Amino acid sequence: MTRQELAEAINAYAWEVHGKRKGYDRSHIAKYEQGIYRWPGVLAREGFRHVLRVNRDSELGFYPNRMRNDPVNEFTATRETSQQTKFETPGFVRQDLQAGPTLDDVDLVEFVTAFEGQTGEFSRELTAAELTAERLDRNFARNPPGETFNLVRTLMSGVLKELRTPHSLGHQRRLTVLAARLAGLRAWASFDMDSHRAAEWWYQVAGSAAEESEAWSLCAWLHGAQSLIPWHRRDMKATTALLEKGLHFAADGSDATIRAWLFAMYARSLAGLGDRERFADALRLAQENAEYSSDRDGRHGMDFEHGTLDLRYYAGVSRLMLGDTDKAEVELHGSLATLPETHIKARGVLTLFIADAAVQSGDICRAVDLTSAALSATEDQPIMPVLQQSRRVRRLVRQRDDAAAEQLDPYIEEFSRRLTALGTAPQC
Repeated sequence: MTRQELAEAINAYAWEVHGKRKGYDRSHIAKYEQGIYRWPGVLAREGFRHVLRVNRDSELGFYPNRMRNDPVNEFTATRETSQQTKFETPGFVRQDLQAGPTLDDVDLVEFVTAFEGQTGEFSRELTAAELTAERLDRNFARNPPGETFNLVRTLMSGVLKELRTPHSLGHQRRLTVLAARLAGLRAWASFDMDSHRAAEWWYQVAGSAAEESEAWSLCAWLHGAQSLIPWHRRDMKATTALLEKGLHFAADGSDATIRAWLFAMYARSLAGLGDRERFADALRLAQENAEYSSDRDGRHGMDFEHGTLDLRYYAGVSRLMLGDTDKAEVELHGSLATLPETHIKARGVLTLFIADAAVQSGDICRAVDLTSAALSATEDQPIMPVLQQSRRVRRLVRQRDDAAAEQLDPYIEEFSRRLTALGTAPQC
């Protein structure tokens, strides 16, 4: 039996016996064989025993060793120095911190004690850490990428130390899910800072940890976030494959908000492939799910209007890729009008897609003005998607007017310099 055949047999067993979807493939089996993973989830272990016809987990080399070299402990491959933040953090994180950026002056441990009434110091601190991660996620859009990166590293350092300490199974699972979420945010920050290799690696680690914990909604979000890497390379087939896998996970217990977001990105990738019929179907499914979405279920990468998911950015970019520039501008302007002023990076990206539409409509002067304005507004928060889209607009402008394109050169060069400096600066 090959690795892939074994993986498929385990997936089939989980579905036929328990009605649960497992996403195992040959790479997972290889990691178990190599000892990278040593303690699968309950259903996976049962599937292994059934398919391989053994009675005990130990016969397969599976042991519940909390010091195992699992995907979460791989985080510690590089020693990390942490920054201290001025906001109150869980005790197991706070002891390692040094001076640095802030979130809010709120004592989260006291908040948890007062409002959730949990007993046990570690339980309170773990919930405080989860609330801190939630706040990092929600503040991601308005914080500079380097600051977010350092804050995530700080919290992750404390979480990883606790993962090497014995805890109850319930706490262990929560820690693993928390580490997976933080790894996903770290991957997105790496992507923003043009470190694609690091981003890919962190998404892999985060996805493995989330799958092991059977955190399907988180798995779905991670695949959607990871799909941005090939999408920005205009590799639509790879983008579509990641989103289809994300939708597979989303079908197994995710909320309508995640499903709507994934369908909207899936529609955009189909538009990039020029498949108008499937694009229309995917956009319809996104809109149907968005009707039941809620900003309470929001994660980084999602925009909301009046409490429900706003799909106009994805619809607008999709229309732009299909050549429907008039419809695209309506959608993009609508999205920009409701996006908070504090979301500087996202507003810059949206403005650049409007500039793209302006070029395609033949309005070169407006395209140049919009692009230079977007680059100036985001120069203190440089991210790769802004640089990439500005270069695309310059290329489109140059095809029509060389002199107009030259006006953009100093803006793009300065922005590129700032992004490079951010990526090469030592991270605390």
